[in-house]
Amino acid sequence: MKQFNIGITHSEACLKDISLDDELLQIVQTANPVGITKMSSLLYEGNAALLHVLAEQSPLMCYRYRNNLYLLSGFFTYTKLAYYIASNEEANNQRFPIKIYDRKPVAEIRRLLALHSLCNSLLNEGGLHRSEAVGEYLTSWFRKDANARSIYQSSEWRTLYPQLTT
Repeated sequence: MKQFNIGITHSEACLKDISLDDELLQIVQTANPVGITKMSSLLYEGNAALLHVLAEQSPLMCYRYRNNLYLLSGFFTYTKLAYYIASNEEANNQRFPIKIYDRKPVAEIRRLLALHSLCNSLLNEGGLHRSEAVGEYLTSWFRKDANARSIYQSSEWRTLYPQLTT
C-alpha cells in the first residue's frame, strides 16, 4: 500500500471486536452480496485450523480507529467466520489473523478498497450465473458520475477497472 502511504501490520482479533467500516456498510446495505451467495459456500464444515487458512488466503483487512477495529475488505471471509461462530459457541472468543492498516484511510480509498474486494468476491464466490444479476449489483454499488451514461464510465469504475467498459 506504498502508493497510499499506508503501512500494514499482521495481528489477530476476535470477530466480535471487528465492525464494518461505514463505507463498506453503506455498500452492502445498498445490495447485500450475502443474499446472492450460495448458502453452501457460506457454511463451513471444516475444523478451526482451516479457518485460519481461509483468513490468510482471503484476509480481513482492517484499520484501528479510537481503539476499535473496522473491516475494509474481506467481507465474504468475515461472513463465513460469523456463520461458523454462530454455529459453534465455543468459537466465540477464537482469534483470527487480520491485517491492520497503520491509520484510517480517507473515505474515498476505503470505498475503493471495499468495492474492489466485493467485486472480486462477487465474481469468484457469489455464484451468480447471469450477467444481468452481476450488473444489478455493480449498478447498485458504484456511483454513477453526473455526466456518465453508466457506472462503467464513472470515475470509481475507471479507477478500479480501467480496461473494462461494459
